[in-house]
Amino acid sequence: TNRNKNNCIIQDMMIHDIDIINHLIPSCINNIFVHNDSQKDKIMCEIEFENNCFAEIKTERSKLINRENSERKIIITTNNDDQIIVDLLSKQIYWNKKELEKTITKPNALKNELTYFYESIEKNTKNQISMKSAFESATIASKIREKAKKILL
Repeated sequence: TNRNKNNCIIQDMMIHDIDIINHLIPSCINNIFVHNDSQKDKIMCEIEFENNCFAEIKTERSKLINRENSERKIIITTNNDDQIIVDLLSKQIYWNKKELEKTITKPNALKNELTYFYESIEKNTKNQISMKSAFESATIASKIREKAKKILL
């Protein structure tokens, strides 16, 4: 799949990883670190939370998205030193380096999001995706982008 390289990789791809992390770690952020070897199409960052959890996000966009050329991982270290690795490209989940039986299915995320939005309107039901959650993810993405800009100068 060709990606539009004019879009910032953080808002284009990483923001979805941030959504996942916000859902899994219900804590405020202490600090955000962007790795010095980050590049325009490869951003690696670490988020430190107040509850002593850490989340590392690796997002890479190559010309062609495939397992050999790209990386898309979320690594979460809990305050109990457990480690969860979600490999979004190979669709595997690891708990303390042991592969779990469950794999990530490949839904059409955009179609599902639009269908959910349409059905919320049609059935007059409350949207389960809060504005607060969306705002928090956008704020974190903005902070990562600002820190990445300093490295990418």
